[in-house]
Amino acid sequence: MMMNLQLVSELFHRSIPTQFGRSWRQIVGTWSERRRQRMALAELDDRLLSDIGVTRREAARESAKPFWRL
Repeated sequence: MMMNLQLVSELFHRSIPTQFGRSWRQIVGTWSERRRQRMALAELDDRLLSDIGVTRREAARESAKPFWRL
């Protein structure tokens, strides 16, 4: 049986200390933002990449990284 995400979130946050929960939320938020930025980078055209000083190869390498990796 599949649990709904809200229920899982509530159970998780009840079972851990507040400080750890806050840290975990920050980590997940960072991962989410990193994923969003890498997806956006992959969509830039060559002119915009040139404007920010990034080559197509560098952009491809960065956007291919998993979200948890720096």
